[in-house]
Amino acid sequence: MLGDTEIEIAKKLFAAWSSGDPDAPAEFLTDDAVLHDIVAGSDKVGWPAIREFFQGALTISPGVVLEPDAFWLGESSLAVRWHMSAMP
Repeated sequence: MLGDTEIEIAKKLFAAWSSGDPDAPAEFLTDDAVLHDIVAGSDKVGWPAIREFFQGALTISPGVVLEPDAFWLGESSLAVRWHMSAMP
């Protein structure tokens, strides 16, 4: 069962996304990671595609902040509810 360690890793990942550094999330993602973005309506497959997508978002909204506020643990999964804010 997953636990506090995985929640702490998720918090660090969200802090990396919020850092303004497009390379910061890399340490938390595998080369074949998939980002499913329901707002953009697309999947980004692999770190290069995810980084490019993130860099584009930072260009539009450089002050983007992703804040996790709830976590649900399963046997082998972790769900996170989060809020996004950004400066235009």
